[in-house]
Amino acid sequence: MRFKRLVFLNVIFLSLILLPNAVSYAQSVQASSLDGTFYPKDKDELESMLERFFSSAFVPEIKSEIIAVIVPHAGYVYSGEVASCAFKALIDKGYNTVVVLGISHRHYFKGVSVLDKDAYITPLGSCQIDRDFSQKLIGFDEGIYFLEKPFNGENSIETQIPFIQYALPKARIAAVLIGDSSYQTCLLLQKALCEAIGRRKDVVIVISTDMSHFLPDKKARAIDSLVISRLEAFDPQTLYSFLFNMNDTNRPCGSSAIVSGMLTASELGAGVVNILRYANSGQVSGDYDSVVGYVSAVILRAKEQSNGKMQDNEEGYAMEGFLNLSQKKRLLQIARSSIKDYIEGAGSKKLPEDEDKVLNSQMGAFVSLHKAGRLRGCIGNIEGRGRLCQTVADMAVQSAVGDPRFNPVTADELDDIDIEISVLSPLKRINDPDEIIMGKHGVLVRDGFRTGVYLPQVAVETGWSREQFMRSLCSQKAGIHPDAWKTGACQIYVFTAEVFGEKENN
Repeated sequence: MRFKRLVFLNVIFLSLILLPNAVSYAQSVQASSLDGTFYPKDKDELESMLERFFSSAFVPEIKSEIIAVIVPHAGYVYSGEVASCAFKALIDKGYNTVVVLGISHRHYFKGVSVLDKDAYITPLGSCQIDRDFSQKLIGFDEGIYFLEKPFNGENSIETQIPFIQYALPKARIAAVLIGDSSYQTCLLLQKALCEAIGRRKDVVIVISTDMSHFLPDKKARAIDSLVISRLEAFDPQTLYSFLFNMNDTNRPCGSSAIVSGMLTASELGAGVVNILRYANSGQVSGDYDSVVGYVSAVILRAKEQSNGKMQDNEEGYAMEGFLNLSQKKRLLQIARSSIKDYIEGAGSKKLPEDEDKVLNSQMGAFVSLHKAGRLRGCIGNIEGRGRLCQTVADMAVQSAVGDPRFNPVTADELDDIDIEISVLSPLKRINDPDEIIMGKHGVLVRDGFRTGVYLPQVAVETGWSREQFMRSLCSQKAGIHPDAWKTGACQIYVFTAEVFGEKENN
């Protein structure tokens, strides 16, 4: 009897010692199911692939707070380079919780399912789930709950996990799947996310979506470009109507995730979408008859405003002739070398401080590429957010590889590309459209978060009248009523640009 009692006490004692390990071992986990298909199963191979993606990813300097990112969710061979741009932008930004918003591809259900487990296991190891955050979502409304089956084999969630493990190794995740595409569900998820995030600044949202599916390259680029312009307009409610009036092959597969994420980001103070990279599967497979589009973007906190209006520039806007020949040549040299370095695999570079004060001043700039007299890419930053020389370097690379209207520039094309740079004056608010001087002024129109801009040279190249210019700017670029500029329904800003190119400076 005494012996049995001693054995019983020993068992109790050992159980108490081993209890923490037992609890750890009993953790509920979500095992990866796409390794070996969407991404490598071997840990070393996967790490090597991610390292290659991140080392070559181009990310311009981003000073604003990133509230959300948009990334693709296809096989890494096809979309990994695009996805890495957005994830690279998150490195060292202090994010502790990453909310992954995906859509259920294979299982329909009402409302939203949140993964209620302890960890997600991939070849890179265990990615801890923020259980407290997940429980807040589940407890918000009966339309948000845990349904396990849709997470099994769901690429909109799983493809993001290794990227998060690589870029933010200490962060925890919340995995959220949208089951139905109603606007009511998008609004429900927005309210739950805003409640769970509260005032936290260490939470970032990852919106998982591919673009158009299985269209010919040219048609896919045209449709994706239209969708991207709607993303940049930053009007989630209008975006929902636009996306769900498209047919299935044209519409991004993660449309409800996009709308939910943008609704949430807007409520949290975001107002700007910056596109980092666009590509499609044809650039990898060589099959341009049936492609899938991919986009990488960051959603940023809106620029500080006063009384809901953009701060006007009180210093005027005439800047013609302020750059000397040496400064122009230096900027053109920076643009060409930045494109060459990036295309040849050296990656993007942060330029050192230049002795020239003008090149280090904060100004907006556009970089346009032409080949045989035809546009080959054009991207810019309308408002200066950093040093002019760095802006030109960043926009040059983006014009070469990130303009969704064109295939990326190849190394073989470099010698045939002509570079043109437009350095912009600060914006000046005007109330009378008659102040616009065609050919001299570039114009930006703004209605809430919807904006559109034309550079001064557009009027010269098209031969448009002021009426044609402004109607096109409002309807085609900003997505607002074509007569908004006449009726006072939008704000109008003018600026000038110093335009110069390699041909005139050789």
